[in-house]
Amino acid sequence: MIETVLTPSEIANNALQATLETVQSLMKRCLKLKESDPGMLMLSDEITRRLAKDLKLYGGSATSFSPQLLSCAAVVQEHSKASIFVSLPNWKTVIDDDPCIKSPPRFHKTVDYCPSTFAEP
Repeated sequence: MIETVLTPSEIANNALQATLETVQSLMKRCLKLKESDPGMLMLSDEITRRLAKDLKLYGGSATSFSPQLLSCAAVVQEHSKASIFVSLPNWKTVIDDDPCIKSPPRFHKTVDYCPSTFAEP
């Protein structure tokens, strides 16, 4: 049996693909809630924690990841101050072609993004 060894970049790309899938699921759950529901803030905090942790861990090693991750980070930044939400994010605004993501240093890693074909690390 031949074992496939993944490079650090492939591991990072796969991890960020898994992060995207988790964050998309959490955003969908948020969109089903009313703004007054305390669950919306809890889910938004979970999105922020996962996004921040995984972009910090894997963003440098990744060669390609979804522009939605940067769009999501821009939404978090827009609605928070000192890591605390000052207003509830509108997760409907997370899109692939978000003009806000063109300037971050990792934008080039979203160009020609193609979802990973490997399983989660």
